[in-house]
Amino acid sequence: VKEAIIDEGNGTFLVDAGEPLGDVLEKIGFEPAADVDEEELINKLVGEWVYDHFPQVPSVGDSFTETGAKEQELVTSVREMDGNRILHVALTVRDLAAEEVAES
Repeated sequence: VKEAIIDEGNGTFLVDAGEPLGDVLEKIGFEPAADVDEEELINKLVGEWVYDHFPQVPSVGDSFTETGAKEQELVTSVREMDGNRILHVALTVRDLAAEEVAES
């Protein structure tokens, strides 16, 4: 049995695109912005959510960034596909407050 979420270190997680989005975000410690639809978090799979961010079928390496509730960013990159189907994505949680402290 392959793990659905693999911690690759440095805030990056390799995630099975067939996992429920809300569960994944909770497990990796990312809190979406207040304007995100709770129904979407509960009912969407990670792969469906990724598809919603692109006007066409994404390719391996395509990415987008979401801003979260607690000075966090979530960088999402397509890692593995099978034809038009997303198999795995990399989710990287960036703590913007910690990065500002490190820069000063």
